[in-house]
Amino acid sequence: MKVLSIAVAVVAALALATAAPADPTGLGLTEADGMDWAMFGIFADKYERSYDGVEEKLNRFRIFQQNMRVAEQLTEQHKGEATFGVTQFSDLSPEEFRTRYLVLNESSIHEHVARAKRAGTVVPWHETEEGAAALSGAATPTRLDWVANNKVTPVRDQGDCGCCWAFSATAEYESQIIIKGYTSGTNLILSPQQMLDCDTSNSACAGGFYVNAWEYVYNNGGIMQDPTYPYEGEQGDCRYSASNRYNVKPSNGGSTTPGTSPTAIYSFIASHGPASAAIDATPLQSYQTGVISMPSTSCPSLNHAVTIVGYDSSSSYYKVKNSWSNTWGESGYFRIKPASCGISSTVYGSTGF
Repeated sequence: MKVLSIAVAVVAALALATAAPADPTGLGLTEADGMDWAMFGIFADKYERSYDGVEEKLNRFRIFQQNMRVAEQLTEQHKGEATFGVTQFSDLSPEEFRTRYLVLNESSIHEHVARAKRAGTVVPWHETEEGAAALSGAATPTRLDWVANNKVTPVRDQGDCGCCWAFSATAEYESQIIIKGYTSGTNLILSPQQMLDCDTSNSACAGGFYVNAWEYVYNNGGIMQDPTYPYEGEQGDCRYSASNRYNVKPSNGGSTTPGTSPTAIYSFIASHGPASAAIDATPLQSYQTGVISMPSTSCPSLNHAVTIVGYDSSSSYYKVKNSWSNTWGESGYFRIKPASCGISSTVYGSTGF
């Protein structure tokens, strides 16, 4: 339905561009700009954009044009497997997009992992009781979708705050609590804002790491729910109240990892449940639908945290929950090949539930 609506909009834009004068705006555009200008107008209306004067609008239009050319190239490279085009980020330059949304720091991730391993809080999954049982037991199912199994909470929107790590950490926690049977349904929404305000091991809107966040919740003695500690999209004073924390808390602050093998990660997702992961999310700026297939050499820097919520090993992809609202991508999700953009390199799940 989404792809169809986009196609209809493009056809309408082409008709407008063909029928209109060479420069209907009077802003010095060329005839070749006509279709892009019409699409830009549709984009601005849909996402309620308003710009400060003619110069700013023209600047955003030129950025929009450049992003559409990149999207066209990505769509062509994917040969029908994925489509790229207009998203809510289409008037942001690549640098603006990185600065606002892709703030996870790869070097700090490796430092945090090394610290956690030295502290003994990260355990290889095959050494855990859960992992050993899964790897020696029944065969891993070919496909699994925890969303369809009602074990994944709704997609949320982090806004302009670069706190993907907090959304990934809480999403993984929420699914663990549901899978372990502490609550039913998917109405449980834990508080990323508490992590922003109170977790000094991470850097709030300037980035962080989900492994640290899980350790913080354990050391803190629990986490509140979003309705009692709502998301504000910026760091504030810590307002944690132990009397209002959620009634289930982890028995330890550890984490576990299956390593980087897709086969092991499929088993991990099937046995453990959704897991946090880091990715180079540069191509997600214009992602619309389909399975992303890009070598890590094309997107080499881990800069965004997400949550793997399913997979299809026969078609070789993960289903991934993002935190850019349910209007982005495939209702807030995307699919990606295991070898693409570093998605398999830093997969972790929490322990203690």
